[in-house]
Amino acid sequence: AGQLGDHGGTMQKLGIDMSAGGGLMYGGSGKDAAKSSSKAERDQQKRRAAAHEAQRRGRDKDRERSRSKSEGRRKSSGSGKAGGAQQQRKGRGIPIIIVPPGFSSLINMYNAKGFLQDSQFETWQASKERMDAQGVGRDNIVILQRTHLRESPVVYHVVDNANAISGKDWARVVAVFTQGASWQFREFPYKDTVDVFQHVRGFHLRFEEEPKVPESVRGWDVKVLWISRNNRHKDRTAAMQFWEALDQFLASNRSTLAY
Repeated sequence: AGQLGDHGGTMQKLGIDMSAGGGLMYGGSGKDAAKSSSKAERDQQKRRAAAHEAQRRGRDKDRERSRSKSEGRRKSSGSGKAGGAQQQRKGRGIPIIIVPPGFSSLINMYNAKGFLQDSQFETWQASKERMDAQGVGRDNIVILQRTHLRESPVVYHVVDNANAISGKDWARVVAVFTQGASWQFREFPYKDTVDVFQHVRGFHLRFEEEPKVPESVRGWDVKVLWISRNNRHKDRTAAMQFWEALDQFLASNRSTLAY
């Protein structure tokens, strides 16, 4: 009995429990060791799971940044192509627009700025009377700021005297308004009217109440812009058509001007 007691005490010291019907059960420090081992494994699994989750999130962020960059490049490319239509062309030299020098045209130096810059047509007679009342004289160069289809204003010059344009400045002449008189082009450095409209975009401003376009204008490569004699709501449409047609012409000719 003494031996058994000693044996039981020895087994108790070893953490072996004999109380359950003589069966062997680990208790005391043995149980603690098993629990500690199990907890360590769970902690290690949690660390692995956290590391995998961090890697997954990192990959997701990398893919999202890559998609954002690709979309940004596509948008930038698209705006450049349409564009011409939305931003000023980066070039050198202020474009020049020529209007008829006389008083038989619907547009001349008195009312060109109101129509082309502000999209508001006013007869040159009314513009002249208003300028005279304000004590403002007519300049040899009208400076207008184009804003249609541009994020920031673009400067254009309007003149009516072809003789005042020097040789090198003819490269800056981009548009001309005509009433159909061929003498208007005598001072142009081109051999004939066909050659003129290959280098300069031609326009003819006309009241829709007078639909008969001069035969000479019909035979030239000239865009007719229609406005109403009394309905000013149509002015903006005609002005927009002018700028859009001019943009297409300059783009097709690969102009290097800042238009």
